[in-house]
Amino acid sequence: MQARPEGIFSNDWIVTNDDGREVLLDLSAWRERAQFEVDGRVFELQKGEAFSGEFLMRSDGTVLARAKKPSVFRNRFDLEVAGATFTLRKVSAMGRRFEVRQGETTVGEILPEGALTRRTQLNLPPDWTLETRLFVFWLVAVIWNREAQAVAS
Repeated sequence: MQARPEGIFSNDWIVTNDDGREVLLDLSAWRERAQFEVDGRVFELQKGEAFSGEFLMRSDGTVLARAKKPSVFRNRFDLEVAGATFTLRKVSAMGRRFEVRQGETTVGEILPEGALTRRTQLNLPPDWTLETRLFVFWLVAVIWNREAQAVAS
């Protein structure tokens, strides 16, 4: 999968699935929220309650995925996908690359295509649903946006 910004100054992303299907990941400019649509079904992504460290994916009022950021000081999420536990973590403090680990095994990664581009490769487990892969990419986008805001202020 590949993700690219919708426009030069946009926070929204167009994600292209391996079959060529494109999905717009629409990030809110005001809060850590986003939404996308797959096959006519709308999915809402949002940070949970203040100070909870929880991030959720919902559709039709049902929570479909959940991630927990155990520390405000680390770029890491613990997530559960189809009953299995995974860790999404930033590989280095200076880079933008993230990896998905199950225990000690790396099972996926999200990495920019180059140093000067926001185009991104999403190499996530193929047995995950498209919705789950978009949720995980959104978590990475949340961290990237936080880092960009910290640099700007």
